[in-house]
Amino acid sequence: MKLQKQKAYKYKDKIHYKYAIIIPEDTVKALGWKEGDELKAEEKKGKLVVEKQS
Repeated sequence: MKLQKQKAYKYKDKIHYKYAIIIPEDTVKALGWKEGDELKAEEKKGKLVVEKQS
């Protein structure tokens, strides 16, 4: 997996960024996720936990 920083927009000489986590295709398939699924993320004890919303 990889964390990528992407330029989101520029407002009044300030650039704002968003971040994307790149998840390998085999991991997405193993989890049963599909493009467009809504996910929720939580920080738990210093770790990122991502789950599909039901």
